[in-house]
Amino acid sequence: PAVRGLRRAVRGGTSAQAGIPRSSPTGRAVGRGWRVLMIQYTKMGEWPAGQPLGEISGAANGWHVVHDECRAKGRAGVAVASKAKRAPIVNSRSSLDGAFDATGRWIEADLDTSDGHGLTVVSTYVHTGDADDATRMAEKLAFLDAIRVRMAELRGAGRHVVVTGDFNVGHRELDIKNWKGNRGKAGFLPEERSFFDALLADGWVDVQRTLAGDV
Repeated sequence: PAVRGLRRAVRGGTSAQAGIPRSSPTGRAVGRGWRVLMIQYTKMGEWPAGQPLGEISGAANGWHVVHDECRAKGRAGVAVASKAKRAPIVNSRSSLDGAFDATGRWIEADLDTSDGHGLTVVSTYVHTGDADDATRMAEKLAFLDAIRVRMAELRGAGRHVVVTGDFNVGHRELDIKNWKGNRGKAGFLPEERSFFDALLADGWVDVQRTLAGDV
């Protein structure tokens, strides 16, 4: 789980300042001065105050964490963490359409920006689904539909928006190592992949592909 990885990074660290390995993902994030982290699969209940992100930068330069926990203990969970002083979170929401409340799969955090438009960052976790289980696949597709509706609302509000997460879907053949062997399996079904086609058609931008190309 993400939180355990963060805690291990804190406890096993080599950086005197941050207490985390500089070579770890968290260490690189802190070292580069990142102000916002999006975390998925926390697998925990209410986020303990100051733990473990509070340990990373200390009380004088701590993190503000908003977290959507799952009603089923030990499952899912998503969070957004921001540097409290440099990028304070001014509001947060964890509801899509009511059907997915308390599932630990969606959290939004609003931050102020100098241009006055504001920034909303999202951390989401989409379950894997099961091509042999019609009920689970219907739930996954309904969740993806709800995400698209909410993203349209965010876009229409005139804010800057960044949506990140574990979608458990390979959009293109480049996104999955064994794409031929995964045809017909959850995560690479046409109806799942079309979700990303629809988002791009709506005007959303794949930041990774825009910056790094087809890698």
